Amino acid sequence: MIFYFTGSGNSLHIAQKVDDTCIVCGLCECICLTHTIALQQDKPQWIHAWCSHCLACLHRCPAFAIEYGKVTRQNGRYVNLESIFLK
Repeated sequence: MIFYFTGSGNSLHIAQKVDDTCIVCGLCECICLTHTIALQQDKPQWIHAWCSHCLACLHRCPAFAIEYGKVTRQNGRYVNLESIFLK
């Protein structure tokens, strides 16, 4: 399991983590509005500190491999279907 830290100065906090169920589909990289995620070493990597924590990557991951903190594994995922068809 890989942990990523985001923040600035002394205010670091645990953000996203990716577990071994990741299928390296690249959807998280494509959906990231801030272009913070890149696939590197066969896993999503948060490569910039400006992640807006919109959680689009978490909610759209088909393998449920992205987590935010300790409690998101037990929670469901949400996809706003209306936003998909507004393009």
